[in-house]
Amino acid sequence: IQAGTWKVGRGPWQHVEPALAVSRGGERAYVVAAHARLVAEVDLRRWRVVYHEVSEPVSAMRRLLDLVEPPAHAKEPVDSQVRHAEVLPNGAIAVTGEDTRATDPPHSVPPTPFGVWLIDPRTWTIRAVDREAQDFTVAGGRLLARRWSMGGDAQRPIGVRAYDTAGTRRWTRFEGADTIVRGAAGRHAYVEVKRAGRRRIHVLELDSGRTVRTLPWRELRVLDR
Repeated sequence: IQAGTWKVGRGPWQHVEPALAVSRGGERAYVVAAHARLVAEVDLRRWRVVYHEVSEPVSAMRRLLDLVEPPAHAKEPVDSQVRHAEVLPNGAIAVTGEDTRATDPPHSVPPTPFGVWLIDPRTWTIRAVDREAQDFTVAGGRLLARRWSMGGDAQRPIGVRAYDTAGTRRWTRFEGADTIVRGAAGRHAYVEVKRAGRRRIHVLELDSGRTVRTLPWRELRVLDR
């Protein structure tokens, strides 16, 4: 699985960070390649590794479209690929991240969200949960997906979208506002919301997404027990 930072000839620097996730019991670790089509499963007790090729269930219509337009992971490689993964309570592996092209001057092109994907380790299949997100937080049986503002109407924030561990969307809040999930405790999440230059902390009920309390903005450090 490719990882690291390197440069070939006069081309731009390449940077790849595969995702790393550890099972809830700590017996296994998973290293997910940047394209998410290869996973190394590491037995942390026996120090043995097995590689799994991950496939995506493909419908007849998707096969037809792929003849015209190659899938995103088969297009020209980007210059930076950063991934994050976490094992959910049901054993599925959630993967997200972003891709960034090298530019001159640096950072003149916003990153492209990789989306949020779920890998089923029972069948080693992958499916998209949210193609617009680039980050998630797991809290109280919910997967909270978000994307920060990257400039332009097409790159506006998506707020917070909550999915269950099966990948079904349960609720959406704060669409169009910059959000940061500061942490979670019990059945509540603490979300920083910036809208029209004003920041507030919303205490959300994870089951419904309802705001149960708003707090003045301040840096929070929440411990999830």
